[in-house]
Amino acid sequence: MPEKLSEVLMETTDSQLDDDAVEKAQDQEEKTLPNGQEGESSKVTQPYDAMRNEPHLVNLIVESYLGEKDERGFFHGIGTAYFKGDHVYSGSFVNGLMDGTGLYIWSHGVKYDGDFRKNKIEGRGIYTWSDESTYDGEVLNGLRHGQGTYTCGTIPSSYTGVWKFGKRYGEGILRYDKEGLSYYDGHWVNNRRHGFGMRRYASGNIYKGDWRDNIRHGMGTMHWHDKNERYEGQWENGFQHGQGEHSWYLKRIQGSQYPLRNYYVGEWLNGLRHGHGTFYYATGAKYVGEWMNNMKHGNGKNF
Repeated sequence: MPEKLSEVLMETTDSQLDDDAVEKAQDQEEKTLPNGQEGESSKVTQPYDAMRNEPHLVNLIVESYLGEKDERGFFHGIGTAYFKGDHVYSGSFVNGLMDGTGLYIWSHGVKYDGDFRKNKIEGRGIYTWSDESTYDGEVLNGLRHGQGTYTCGTIPSSYTGVWKFGKRYGEGILRYDKEGLSYYDGHWVNNRRHGFGMRRYASGNIYKGDWRDNIRHGMGTMHWHDKNERYEGQWENGFQHGQGEHSWYLKRIQGSQYPLRNYYVGEWLNGLRHGHGTFYYATGAKYVGEWMNNMKHGNGKNF
């Protein structure tokens, strides 16, 4: 009898962590700069997300079959196929092909329960890995494609949103913890934060703006709630760079809706005040002039 399955089935035991998706983001956050004085920066390591690859189906031979057949001897209806290599499929067959809904179990323990179309994993279904990681959503040719949710079984990380050929691509939210304190909600390209999005950190600090290749880049606003600071302006490669305004809030004036603050408006270079800028003090005084590496340097005047 014909065994059409052997012509198109593909399989691999590769369910290792996706190196492209396992990353430790190094995020730059400014220490408090009291009373308008210069300060230093410190790098804070953020949690990462881990994502497992979809197993594939490759050139397997049917060793035995239990189930319904048509008058030609083709697998047709409900049945179970046992493949060489100890892989098993139970579900619907049409004209000798997996078609409809079914459960495919790879020998290494990965499972797929969902739609099949002419021997391809396509439609909607659920992947379950041996470490209890899961994907529930749309699939195309065996890959996450469309809308879906991936939940990691080894760390408290999950992504819900759009996928394209197995990668985060489009709008989606990646949660780094179960409490919802740390997450990114925005645009993705090839598993990377790219475009416009909001990143909330476990500290409560929030960045909202442009990203490029997983890094703050373009126009954006950062609120350091743990330090009572705010920056709005240009970013480059994760740093304040170009034109921007940074405020250091001190306290709220009684009877006023406006808080007391020091703030700087001007040029930045790699996270430091550098170039021409004006520093406004909460006392009402200000300095207008040149800066270098966060320090007043060159021509300038106090008012």
